[in-house]
Amino acid sequence: MVIFAGAMLLFATLSAAVIDLSWYWTNNLRMQRAADAAALAGVVWLPGNPAQAIATARAEAVKNGYTNGVGG
Repeated sequence: MVIFAGAMLLFATLSAAVIDLSWYWTNNLRMQRAADAAALAGVVWLPGNPAQAIATARAEAVKNGYTNGVGG
């Protein structure tokens, strides 16, 4: 019974670690994809119109849920 209880505690701990790591990995992937999309949206205006490039990139970032100056 003691070995079973210990094994269940270990299983619960490992499950929690896997869930936390997958959540972290998923959110990092989401942020990277949003940054890539914003960069690719703005680059079409370079080098001729950098102001439009920045505005387009920021608009694309907002579409993906990342507003400039909000949340660090």
